[in-house]
Amino acid sequence: MLYFAYGSNLDPEQMLARCPGHEFVAVAGLADHRLTFPRFSTGRRCGVAGIEPEAGANVWGVIYRLTTENHAALRGFEGYDPGRPAAENHYGETRLTLTGRGGERYEDVLSYIATPMAGGPFLPDAAYHGHILRGARHWQLPAAWIVFLEAIEPLEAVAASPA
Repeated sequence: MLYFAYGSNLDPEQMLARCPGHEFVAVAGLADHRLTFPRFSTGRRCGVAGIEPEAGANVWGVIYRLTTENHAALRGFEGYDPGRPAAENHYGETRLTLTGRGGERYEDVLSYIATPMAGGPFLPDAAYHGHILRGARHWQLPAAWIVFLEAIEPLEAVAASPA
């Protein structure tokens, strides 16, 4: 099973801890979507990543190959239970069509889309933001995407800014 990571699961150390035995497949982009932070994680105490449609925008990430055990583990980490109503899940499972860096097409790729919460968008904290940046740099996502990610101000930076 192929899985598209665009948030904290870009971080190779986090992904290894969550899904031992996964394999990197490709760097890929999702057309006509933008990165958002529509949920507040009570566990992380900050905003967490999601994606939403936006014409002309792109979200970059990586595709991993998962085992059946990896898929089950990710469901838990993403707060997804197929037996619950969609609105009660933290993230929903979806299937995407992606384009690899070299133009190759990947269809029916699993990903998790955050269920938005009232009051959002929320800011990531430095640790969560760090997972995303470490992964983006490690997998050598496009330079413009890394610059975009670097420009996201974590919660601590915004809280410390003078009014």
